[in-house]
Amino acid sequence: MLIPGENIWLFIHNVLRGLFGDWALILAVLMLYVAVTKAFEKTGLYRGARMVFVCLILFFWCAAVHLFGNAALPEGMGFFETIGYLYTRGVESGGAGLVGGMLGAPLARATEAPGKGTHWGSEARHQTLPRGYRTTVGTVGPLEQVLFGPSHQADGKTNFIGALKRAMASTGYVDVKNFQRCGMVVNPYSAR
Repeated sequence: MLIPGENIWLFIHNVLRGLFGDWALILAVLMLYVAVTKAFEKTGLYRGARMVFVCLILFFWCAAVHLFGNAALPEGMGFFETIGYLYTRGVESGGAGLVGGMLGAPLARATEAPGKGTHWGSEARHQTLPRGYRTTVGTVGPLEQVLFGPSHQADGKTNFIGALKRAMASTGYVDVKNFQRCGMVVNPYSAR
């Protein structure tokens, strides 16, 4: 991850940095943990659970990094523009990458979040003084409501787990592994 390289190594380097930013280095440590524990394991019952655990650690670490310090997002961008911005920013300047941005911004809307609905940008880092733009995302309720609901508005800012369950139920899938394989159609929204 520290050496960009060329060809396929550069592609892998950019993908990992785009997804996880500077924290893609943690992926190597977590995979080493899985390899060592798997080598000393007598049965293969917990392999899948351990991989989910590793992914959750990495995802929430990136979200925390995004939430606590590298999170200024430009205003007025669409969903796909925001995804492209987060990915490109992860490749070019590190930070928390796409995963951190997609998980960190919704978590910043919780009333328990340290920024109380705001992010500090990383434009001018300083050791003791916070500088940069302050992006307001607003608060919608406690963290439990953001994750598990109930949702009082249909704007997609709360009840993430309920939305996942509803999407799975409406498509007929019973587990996340099969749900990941379903086809997706994107229909652009148009105000009438």
